[in-house]
Amino acid sequence: MSTRVQEDNRANQLVSHSGWIRERRAGHGHRRAMGFTRFGNASSTYAMIDTDVRGTLHNDYTIVRKGNIVAAFLEGRFSSVVASQFQSLVGKGVSKLS
Repeated sequence: MSTRVQEDNRANQLVSHSGWIRERRAGHGHRRAMGFTRFGNASSTYAMIDTDVRGTLHNDYTIVRKGNIVAAFLEGRFSSVVASQFQSLVGKGVSKLS
């Protein structure tokens, strides 16, 4: 297995284990992978949608490893997240990691 595939798999595992960080309420949600370009040494991006009695919350979530640093970026709102805006935010944030 290539190093890049191993790094991407590790980023996926980090998202899977840290995903759904939210207060548990009666409701449901789902997650799907998004096709963003890779950030740093490894990254994974997901769109998550949670619905409960208060409404539906849309989140885009990216976890990135750059060198020895692991960072998570999350944007959420009640209307859909604008993917291009979120991708720009993540790119700018990753560029500041040292």
